[in-house]
Amino acid sequence: MGRKIADRRVVSAAAARILDQSRYPYTRFTNTIHGWLQRQALPVRDAIVTEMNLGLAFLNWYGHAAPHVWSHERVFKATEQPDNDLRLVEFTGKLAFVTNFSCRSGWINLVERPFNICLAEDFMRHRGKGAIGVLAPSGATGTSYHEQICDRLMELLFQRGHHVLGPLVTQTKVEYHLESDSPSAVEVSDQFILVGDPMVKLALPERGVSLSCTPERFMPGSTRVVRVELAHSTIREGTASLLAVFHPLEPMWRCEGEPIVAGRAVFELPVPATQTAPIRLYGYLCNNLTRQESMGSMVLSPARTGWTWSAARRQGRNLLRLEPAVGTDATPIALSVNGARQPTGLLEATLPVADGAAAPVVIEALNEMHPVARWEGVLLPLPAPGEALLVAQVQVEPSPLSALVTRAVAATTLYNLSDAELEGLRVRWLAGEANLGEESVALRPGETRRLERILRPPFPEGALKVRVELLLP
Repeated sequence: MGRKIADRRVVSAAAARILDQSRYPYTRFTNTIHGWLQRQALPVRDAIVTEMNLGLAFLNWYGHAAPHVWSHERVFKATEQPDNDLRLVEFTGKLAFVTNFSCRSGWINLVERPFNICLAEDFMRHRGKGAIGVLAPSGATGTSYHEQICDRLMELLFQRGHHVLGPLVTQTKVEYHLESDSPSAVEVSDQFILVGDPMVKLALPERGVSLSCTPERFMPGSTRVVRVELAHSTIREGTASLLAVFHPLEPMWRCEGEPIVAGRAVFELPVPATQTAPIRLYGYLCNNLTRQESMGSMVLSPARTGWTWSAARRQGRNLLRLEPAVGTDATPIALSVNGARQPTGLLEATLPVADGAAAPVVIEALNEMHPVARWEGVLLPLPAPGEALLVAQVQVEPSPLSALVTRAVAATTLYNLSDAELEGLRVRWLAGEANLGEESVALRPGETRRLERILRPPFPEGALKVRVELLLP
């Protein structure tokens, strides 16, 4: 649930790091009575401490908790005990606003020693480290209530610019009351206590940085470096930082301290060879002399190519038409006809071939989450009735991404460029010697029809070739 809220409310506005407790290993102990105390998530604790030492503006815990500890597995501990986890946090002076959407972590009137210091108090009592303010519940509630309140607070903080603690918390509770249909809404919201100065304004920069990338999309498996440029209209000099999230559960890539020249800063972003998911980028510009700072974000998406082509004979000429498939983003690919390189994009070209000759057409691209697909077609004059015309051929090559592929799509488009209706056409799909199926097609004058065939693994060790044949009546 916390991940869903973060994706919806936080990631679009700031560099969010999600620590999923279930993805980390546990340390087991056998000298405890209660079974749930026999596991401790030390790697999660270390990850939290690492992020706090880097400097956080906001830290949220969403999950189970007790007055002095997050999670049964003791992800983070407070109290007067010598193993208090805040002892591991460095003195940085960069204090976070800490929120707890859990149970009892704000139980400030608990008097049972050594647990009389709850998490909310402990975060606030260490000079130079910990928290600038804490929002935590004093009682026990359910996750459905936490989801609603957390979602309101995240939207107000990261999308609507409420950066002063007191008004932020008050507005969160008001909107929760207005939207909730639960009779317990007032009781639940009253449990959430703000510990700290309500007039503190959080150090969250306004969003004014524009990001641009060259290329605009990366090609999975082949793009190694992307040039990222940050720009701002009024911050003309200073330093810039770029953060990249390749995967929410992996450490962020960081490059800090790059100079700002004439309002711009340039970074070289290395792209992992195995990267197939979108990359979230966060830029930050700062001028300490003028006390200006600003941030921005964008998503760098993988190139998605889906091209169809068709051949026809019109007025004694062989014609080729190449266009992006509907619903995909066109990216430059190589097109050659008889070895001569052609422009890319929407193309209708006359092929210089004699009647009865073959004109090979090769289109090479990388499909999203697919292996490298090599499309080949052979253009021929219309055959005699009963003969087959090869419309298209798809060749799926093995690649490092093959293990991730759940399907491949073979597709072609038929055009009726004549003034007569074509009836009784049959399209045959062949893979090697296997017939994948046939379908009947009728085309009205001027009609265009896209045909697809889904291919599913396991793919053969060698190339998988799918031939598309058109059989005339």
